[in-house]
Amino acid sequence: MKKQFKTILSSILILLIVISSVACEDGAKIYTDVTLEDDFSGSRVMKLTINKGIFDEHFDGTVKDFKQILETTCPSQLTWTIPGIEEIEAAEVATEEETAEEETAEETTEEETTEEETVEEATEEETTEEEATEEETTEEETTEEETTEDETEEETIDTDAEYECIFVLEFSNIEDYKSKVSAIIGEDREIEVVKPEGVFVDGIEYQENFKSEEILSWLKDALVEGGFVSSENESYIFESDTTTFIFDSEEYTDTYEMISVSNLEYLDGVNIEIFTTAYSEDAYDRTVVFHVPLSSLEKKKEEITSFIEEGIPSDATFSWEDDNNNAMCTIDMEGLTIDKLDAAMKAIFHSDESSITISEFNDEPGMLDTSFAYKETIDTSHFSSNDYGETPIAYYISNNVDTSASEVLETYDDGEENLSSISVYESYDYEGYNEVFIESIDQATFKIELTSSYTPDSIDVLTKIKGKDKIERYVELIFSQELDEEDKNSIKSKIDSSAGEYAELTYETEGDNYIVTIKQEGTMEEEREASIEIFGHLGFITKYAREKKKTSFKVDSFVKERIDFKDLLGDNLADTPMTCTLELPFGEKIDENDFFKIRDNYGILKEDVSIDGGTITITSDEAELDFSVKATKFNFIAIIWWLLIVAFALAIIISIWMTISLILGKNKEKKNISDSMDTNTTDKKSNITEAEEGPIVSIKKTCSNCGKEMDDDVVFCTGCGQKVEDVPEESAEEAEAEEEPELETEPEVETEPEVEAEPEEEKVEDVNESCTNCGKRLE
Repeated sequence: MKKQFKTILSSILILLIVISSVACEDGAKIYTDVTLEDDFSGSRVMKLTINKGIFDEHFDGTVKDFKQILETTCPSQLTWTIPGIEEIEAAEVATEEETAEEETAEETTEEETTEEETVEEATEEETTEEEATEEETTEEETTEEETTEDETEEETIDTDAEYECIFVLEFSNIEDYKSKVSAIIGEDREIEVVKPEGVFVDGIEYQENFKSEEILSWLKDALVEGGFVSSENESYIFESDTTTFIFDSEEYTDTYEMISVSNLEYLDGVNIEIFTTAYSEDAYDRTVVFHVPLSSLEKKKEEITSFIEEGIPSDATFSWEDDNNNAMCTIDMEGLTIDKLDAAMKAIFHSDESSITISEFNDEPGMLDTSFAYKETIDTSHFSSNDYGETPIAYYISNNVDTSASEVLETYDDGEENLSSISVYESYDYEGYNEVFIESIDQATFKIELTSSYTPDSIDVLTKIKGKDKIERYVELIFSQELDEEDKNSIKSKIDSSAGEYAELTYETEGDNYIVTIKQEGTMEEEREASIEIFGHLGFITKYAREKKKTSFKVDSFVKERIDFKDLLGDNLADTPMTCTLELPFGEKIDENDFFKIRDNYGILKEDVSIDGGTITITSDEAELDFSVKATKFNFIAIIWWLLIVAFALAIIISIWMTISLILGKNKEKKNISDSMDTNTTDKKSNITEAEEGPIVSIKKTCSNCGKEMDDDVVFCTGCGQKVEDVPEESAEEAEAEEEPELETEPEVETEPEVEAEPEEEKVEDVNESCTNCGKRLE
């Protein structure tokens, strides 16, 4: 039992292997040719072939039915043809007619055979027909062949012949190809191509991630869905897929079902140098030099030289010469406008991606500057000789202009650019040129900013200090080089537009010199602001201060002066000599020894300094100076101050003396008054005594203010204190005549309290008890 089971299992396995092999061999074969042109246009041709016998055996339909399937289901991206379709269709019609006749003849033959054969044979034939349709078909075909041979020897069916159906997919470029394939398959597919577009590399790299069977999968689905092929045989419809890749007339057959070709061969690469001389934004000279290795010329000399020379503009000159192990091709072009230069670079580099256009200058140009900028794209793809597609480039700019450069990394939608600054250096290999960059690039864009200037050969600056905050400055720009009228007009126009609003300008020619004088006048702050507008940067700075010692016969003043023409001259600052003169106000003198003791002046040499009183002149090899000055002046105002001080002191002394004198005079007057009063009292007492003894003759005078009578020797009135004028002497008779009234009127004098009080107190009965000299009462 076990042996029987093993035998049956082995038989089944063998049968499956045989069926599988037959099924694979019975499938249609796909032969694919992908042709790619230099511009990456091309076609994909897929030829589907199948044996006629296998087609008739496994396809439940006719070629006409197959044609109908293609007409209704083939994608629009494909075109198809069936070679000899008219003959095939005609043959099918004839075959159908023959089949009908054969079926009739077969029926007759079968009847005759049935009568002659035994009942058992008839039964076996029927059983055989039911068990194996293939055997019946084979017998029918054999009968057909025998019948056909009998009818005509010319008409035969070749079972080894093949049917062919050709599908074509055409594309204009790789993107077009990729989009059509993705549309047919229903999924994105990738196609990678590396083909350096130059003479220094041969071959191509090409790769696809799909095969023709995927592109024709729609046909399998249509055959199964239409019932022309059973679903069990769907996977065997296409037997194999053989692909050939054709590029530049060369076929690559070892690509398998998915194309993968890598056949790049690089030659020794070329080095390129570019030299530019810019005169204005629309005037350039340019030289392009190709250094081609001799090793590459040995392999493709004619092709390389022809390729380079094809790009040389018709108005350019060129030459070939040996340079060590290189052949050097030099292309010279002069007097190019920006448009001509753009066209020339496109031709020389064989690329429309190469370009040069005028760009915007970012910074504000200086007073004597002509500033402009251009943006240049260099595409070296046709000269690359490595896997990176890069070529060494050296870029130089003539140093007749100031140059700044940057690489344009990215340009945004709003036009703004992401720039990376490039340092520009003086070239050590090529005199008169600045090196902008030396690097290997495939394609890069650079922005070059250039500034050309009318540079004066020397500058004279005269600064006059007019007072504490007043200044007057003259700047003379001296151009010694030969200038034509156009240059002079250009200089005048530039200076007028920059400085005309802030200074007084004069232009004159003295011999070979063209001199521009810029005069500024005003306060120091006004002058500084104006100098910023005219000369840029921080402008000129002048600071002046003087000691406030009013009583000192000697005062010091200090001046800080900074002159800077950096923005005006740029890189020419260090090459432009300058003479700077500073004049201080009248009477101020500069001490040379003090000048070199000031820290700011350490870098100034004595031989460059000339001092004359209050004027200092400094010469410098460059148009930049920063120095300080200390000056001394005799202070005439101090004399006035001292005179005022002395006068004031004298006034104070006199005032004090007068005050003291007044005080002393008043004290003396008081003493005189007191003495007078004492004298009057004594006189009164004496008069009383004399009256008792007899008449006494005396001379009196009367106060003109209060009318009080006093002795002749009294100076001040004893009643009111006013000075009493002297009265003339009276005769004795007048005195005697008046004596009685004086005694009689004595009671009336009692209106003077001070005078009357004493006589009343001294009226005593015994008058002899008082001293006749001083009035003192005697014991």
